[in-house]
Amino acid sequence: MKPGSPGFYATLRWSDWNDGKVISELIRSLGGSASAPEKLKSDPAYWETNQAQAIDAGKRLGVQPILSAKDMADRHVEHLGVMAYAAHFQWVPERPPLHDLIGVTLESTSGRVGQPVSFLCYSIDIKV
Repeated sequence: MKPGSPGFYATLRWSDWNDGKVISELIRSLGGSASAPEKLKSDPAYWETNQAQAIDAGKRLGVQPILSAKDMADRHVEHLGVMAYAAHFQWVPERPPLHDLIGVTLESTSGRVGQPVSFLCYSIDIKV
């Protein structure tokens, strides 16, 4: 899509990608380990750091960056580069969220405040 073409501004605001929150949410939606968007700082001084964290999380999913964190945080980034990078995520198989991969059970039916209690942590096989 070309800037100024019909529907360009209605479909996506490119500035939404600069702070790293959108790409972090995209990675998290695929089961990646990016920071929660609400925990990222919105100050432009932190955008490059936010992007670097998201790019590292994307690499762990197997998506290599097309642009650097500095380029992604730039307000005047070429939107086609952002689109190309985001398009690579369509090939990442969706994984369940991390909290669905771990189970915790108590080894007793009761507990008291200040008293030790035994519990069991285990990983859940998602292929079952």
